[in-house]
Amino acid sequence: MNFTAAILSGGRSKRLDQITKDKGLLEILGKPMIQYIIEECRKIASEIIIVVSNENFSVYNEIFSNIVDRIVIDNSENIKSPLIGAKAAFEHASNQYTFLLPCDIPLLKKEVLSFLSKQEGYDAIIPRWPRKKYIEPLLAVYRTEIALNKTIKALKEKKLDMKSMICQLPKVLYVSINDLKIVDPNMDFLQNVNTENDLKKVTKRLLQHPFSKNVLPKEIFFSRAD
Repeated sequence: MNFTAAILSGGRSKRLDQITKDKGLLEILGKPMIQYIIEECRKIASEIIIVVSNENFSVYNEIFSNIVDRIVIDNSENIKSPLIGAKAAFEHASNQYTFLLPCDIPLLKKEVLSFLSKQEGYDAIIPRWPRKKYIEPLLAVYRTEIALNKTIKALKEKKLDMKSMICQLPKVLYVSINDLKIVDPNMDFLQNVNTENDLKKVTKRLLQHPFSKNVLPKEIFFSRAD
């Protein structure tokens, strides 16, 4: 399927000692964390969108306007909810399907995107942990139009969690996390960067990746607070 990769950014790294203005701009091995995700998405997605808060739009626009298709504002009005970011993504996506992604999984591989995006014919394709009810709604593919409609409905009902939208979708495919080991045996795509220990693990893994050498000009980094 042709799909839009929509990366939801804007969260601060409050659990890291290196407090940043924006989590996606946390510098790892010489470039912003979100750029690793962009580079991997570019290998397979026909469109890439970054969803940011109003206060961070100008920074993202300066850094990434030439390497993504669109940078959009989530209009959250100080409400912190991934569903609001998802709404902005669905509203601006040009493709029938939208792949929602967080900004803090720099070890994401294109093979994971490809594996999930090949499961056509569903309103959503969502990874789920075995024998648990826990799902990964921000590492999932959605049929754009119906997902937007159900997102708007959930928000009108003042429901802010992703499950409030997902439960309204008629046809959802849940893919076992274990199945994704086929394309990512180390399950690197699940490694979020929330703590200093996470950052060390990711840095070590990225040193083994060939694309870790692709560095943006140093002068445009905005990764650390003053």
